[in-house]
Amino acid sequence: MGTSTEQNPTHTYLSAGTYTVSLRIRKNGKIDDEIKIGYITVQVSGLTTTTTTAAVSTTTIPAETTTTIPTYIPPVANAGYDRSVQAGDTVLLDGSGSYAADGIILEYHWKQVSGVDVTLENENEAIASFVTENEGSYEFQLTVSDGILESSDTVLIEITEKTIELLSPGSEEEVFSRPTLRWDGKGCDGFKVFLSKDGKRFFKVGETADESYTVRPLQHFLFSTNKNNPLPIYWKVLGQKAGEENIWLESPTWQYYHIRKNAVLEKYIPWLFSMLNASS
Repeated sequence: MGTSTEQNPTHTYLSAGTYTVSLRIRKNGKIDDEIKIGYITVQVSGLTTTTTTAAVSTTTIPAETTTTIPTYIPPVANAGYDRSVQAGDTVLLDGSGSYAADGIILEYHWKQVSGVDVTLENENEAIASFVTENEGSYEFQLTVSDGILESSDTVLIEITEKTIELLSPGSEEEVFSRPTLRWDGKGCDGFKVFLSKDGKRFFKVGETADESYTVRPLQHFLFSTNKNNPLPIYWKVLGQKAGEENIWLESPTWQYYHIRKNAVLEKYIPWLFSMLNASS
């Protein structure tokens, strides 16, 4: 019937009927096909025609229609910034900056491209991680898919000794109020703060230009209520080197215990007893 290599093709149909449309996309050596059976129906309108049962008569009256074939836009993969990380610490691979035209990414997949082999944690999620004791360069590829099309991006990780130095809280320190995280930024002038409940699945809680950040535990339920068996909170910082748009340093992972006090017991019960004593 007809073909086109344009992104938004049009076609003029000269006969009534039902037509099938196919779309083929070639990208990075891959081919994706989409076939819509019975996608376009052309009818004769405004003119008198002679028809037989379930068919157009042999007297053909031209009918014209213009149809725009929908074009699928692939999602955009973003594997994060190239950066340096301390040997032996958890390295975050952050693909949360990826996006799709319709706002929905159905699949994430990380794979190692170069460097000494490592074991990836959560390789099918937006944020993956790994640990290595071996210094050197590592490259990882993130592929995202919206269920129809996909795209990929890569990130370079340099494992070195130089890194952001965390100051407090650490060494399993116990915190009873909003914890303020403090660090030595090693010349960085912008920071992203990440926290985790298990040391593997990290999520970003904020950004700052200072070398400190006060966490709001209630916002992410990052606290324990059992003083005898508190759960640790893990934290780390990414720092952007001053004057270097795409060079980042990553801190080691530290942990602390945030124990949430019971405000009712600590404030209102003593107040109640003071009122009772005052009235007696």
